[in-house]
Amino acid sequence: MPREQLDYLWKYLTLTNDLQQRVDVFVPTKVLAFKEKFGRLVTCCLWPNYMPQVFPIVDFVLIGAGQAQPQPSWKVRGFARLSEIRNALQGIIKEVKEPVQHILLSEELAGQTLKTLDQIALVSPQDFAGVSWDQVVDVPPQQ
Repeated sequence: MPREQLDYLWKYLTLTNDLQQRVDVFVPTKVLAFKEKFGRLVTCCLWPNYMPQVFPIVDFVLIGAGQAQPQPSWKVRGFARLSEIRNALQGIIKEVKEPVQHILLSEELAGQTLKTLDQIALVSPQDFAGVSWDQVVDVPPQQ
């Protein structure tokens, strides 16, 4: 994984308490690493119930229903690309740079927006394999 991405994730994760004090929405405190079926490492955060939250800059968002943390009652719907979520939420989200770059969804979503989100093609969890962070290493950017 490129060093810039790892540095960003480290900074985001160390500033989640600061973010939580600034906003009154869910702030994911975990970023997950997965290996796609084609071998590329990707990052992901959770988004339960389309609730207002902070989105770190990751590759995918794991959409689910249930509590804010995966538990037996947490149902995974699938993975959506963060870029597609950004497109669906244009005009509703705010791009924030401080204290670390993130996307802020601060309001409940209305019916039409929910329909648009439900139309995003989700990637199946079977297309990913979990990776522990000690297996993620800094690699030089591809030229």
